[in-house]
Amino acid sequence: MKKEDVAHEGEEERDELFLNLFEYHSAVQLIIDSESGQIIDANEAATNFYGWTKDQLKLMKMWDLTTDSSTKIEKWIELAAANDLAYVDCQHRLADNSTRDVEIHISPVELNGNRQFHVSIHDISKRKQAEKLMALNESRLRQAEIASKSGNWELHLDTQEMFASEGAVKIYDAPENHLDYNTIKQFPLPEYRPLLDQALNNLLKHGTNYDLEFKIKAGSGRIKDIHSRATFDRDRRIVFGIIQDITERKHNEEILKRSEEKYRSLIELAPDAFFQGDEEGNFITVNDKATELTGFSCEELLHLNMSDLFVSQKLSQKPLRYDLLKSGRTIKTEREIKRKDGEMIQVEMNSKAMPDGTYQSFIRDISERKKAEKSLMENEIRLRQLNATKDKFFSIIAHDLKSPFNSIIGFTNLLAEQIEERDYEGIEKYVSIIQHSAQNAMDLLLNLLEWSRTQTGRTEFNPEYVDSVSLINETVALLNDLAQQKSISIVKEIPHDAPVFADRYMISSVLRNLISNAIKFTHPGGQIIISARQEAKKLQIEVTDNGVGISETSQDKLFRIEESYSTLGTLNEKGTGLGLVLCKEFVEKHLGELWVESEEGKGSRFIFTIPKTGNHKL
Repeated sequence: MKKEDVAHEGEEERDELFLNLFEYHSAVQLIIDSESGQIIDANEAATNFYGWTKDQLKLMKMWDLTTDSSTKIEKWIELAAANDLAYVDCQHRLADNSTRDVEIHISPVELNGNRQFHVSIHDISKRKQAEKLMALNESRLRQAEIASKSGNWELHLDTQEMFASEGAVKIYDAPENHLDYNTIKQFPLPEYRPLLDQALNNLLKHGTNYDLEFKIKAGSGRIKDIHSRATFDRDRRIVFGIIQDITERKHNEEILKRSEEKYRSLIELAPDAFFQGDEEGNFITVNDKATELTGFSCEELLHLNMSDLFVSQKLSQKPLRYDLLKSGRTIKTEREIKRKDGEMIQVEMNSKAMPDGTYQSFIRDISERKKAEKSLMENEIRLRQLNATKDKFFSIIAHDLKSPFNSIIGFTNLLAEQIEERDYEGIEKYVSIIQHSAQNAMDLLLNLLEWSRTQTGRTEFNPEYVDSVSLINETVALLNDLAQQKSISIVKEIPHDAPVFADRYMISSVLRNLISNAIKFTHPGGQIIISARQEAKKLQIEVTDNGVGISETSQDKLFRIEESYSTLGTLNEKGTGLGLVLCKEFVEKHLGELWVESEEGKGSRFIFTIPKTGNHKL
């Protein structure tokens, strides 16, 4: 056999061996024409992978399979022809129009004496997916480090190699964006280095993880607050660490701390008591003024509920507190507080709900203010009474005194003229009128004098044990002539004696006014009954007439100076309107009572009482 024939047989055997390996290879295998890129042959793995039959694949060119341009595929083929081998990553299209990531190995091959290309294709979709996922995770990690201003590092003890994340490098502002074990130890400020050395020693010797906060001087020269945690993998001898830049947090904490200190100082310096409570009404914060106001210590208050402090239980009921929290506005109220010693004090409270669900109240003691307001109100009432008194006083002087003096002056002038003319007819009548007018003026002046002295506080109150029967008899004797002029009978229904502890002058004045009023308003020929009845602790005296009586509406005006009530008697006698007011003041001075029972046209009954013993207003 010729040498050429032997060589030819060897090539045929080699080609046959290659084709057998090609056909049964588990990887996708293609033979393509080196000139046109036409697929010449495909193994079974290729038909299974692409989903086309071998005949269908032979009708396609290499670039029909890829999603890249044909120009790019031609360049890969040229590269393979020049270098004998080309490795390419791309995407191939399958029969169902899906795509797969593939790695292509292109190499020239001689078959049947023709130069062709052998293409081996490996599905790397899972690897690509894993790479994408890894890249995504790395990106997420970088983003998380950026967002949290954190980073991670690991130190391999055997090699002293340090691997740091981008976040860790950024926190340290490491020169040339590189961190190693020797340089990282230089960043902490000197006062923190012993602490870190001790923590690292405990970690390596005892496996005690550390969690520390310290300050560093970064590569930029900026001082930063760092939070660092580390753990040790003893088997692999690797230290894993996480660091976080907490400079901003520390700055905010410092601001918050100063703000809280300022807030606390303002609360302590506040002139009012401060209370902070939870939704259940329990006190959680109080200031020193609160302890002064309530008498409880700070510790005692923090164990109390507002229902223990406020007299009004309404304030401690949930609905009110929920309304307070819901409204979001400041609520101002006035309430009573029960101090620790049991004393009740008036307070003004301003309360407001806070965003955290608590509420705050500033409470001020207004007891003195309330007393002042009450005193002011009483003074205002007193001032109105004094103004009414003044008006009444001037009215009496201007009108009531003017009338009797006009009568006196007029009739004395008339009397003088008649005497001068020696005309004595009617003189007796004129003298009687003058006498009556003078008596009225005198009564009025006496009442004015007594009343004005009571108003200015100059009336002396000198109570003693006196016989009220004697006072009644003396007064009746004084006024009996006046009663006889109107043919009025005075009947006395009194005991033999009735001692009371009283001011003789004041009780005599009361009797004189009541009896003279009864004479004035009783018709001629009428009757007045004066009675006295002793009870256990008081003496009751009544002056009853069967005169004109008093209407119900007018009865309310009798004892009030501002009402200026006065009316004419049955013979046109004039009254001052002061007598009953004076009587009421004198009786009340004795802690007694004065009232009237009357019916218009049927008469009146004036009743007053006097305690038998002391305890009078002095």
